[in-house]
Amino acid sequence: MDRFTACWRGFYALYEMDDRQLVLHSFFVTLDGSVDRPPDLHGVSGKKGYGGFWEYKQVNLPLGYSGGLILCADRVGPDEWFSDYECTHHFRDVLELRFEGGILTSKIDHSDTMEEIRGFTDLSFQEKEELVAAYFSLYSNKWINYYKL
Repeated sequence: MDRFTACWRGFYALYEMDDRQLVLHSFFVTLDGSVDRPPDLHGVSGKKGYGGFWEYKQVNLPLGYSGGLILCADRVGPDEWFSDYECTHHFRDVLELRFEGGILTSKIDHSDTMEEIRGFTDLSFQEKEELVAAYFSLYSNKWINYYKL
């Protein structure tokens, strides 16, 4: 794995669900060149990887995260919609997951709503973003302010 824009903070993580528990599956981190051997993570030793990453695979660390995640898959729509920062209504499958102490407490499928919003051709881009924000309990103005001039 090489450095890329998802790693601006110096790390990249892969998560999984084990039943209803959110788990850190794998972790990749860039470290200062003076680090010869990073500490173990949940009993897993870091291995020097490609592009300056230290790789921790199969960590399977249960997380105590409280908050939410929005998962999107299968982009749809005209090519001009797509950019470096995708909008939730540009995807066919959209799920909102809420966690308390790392345990999944709710799952809401917003796919039909996003399809409906894509169909509102009389709305501006900003109006669609604001409409999307109203459908998610996770959204706050910080997610959509960069679209406002």
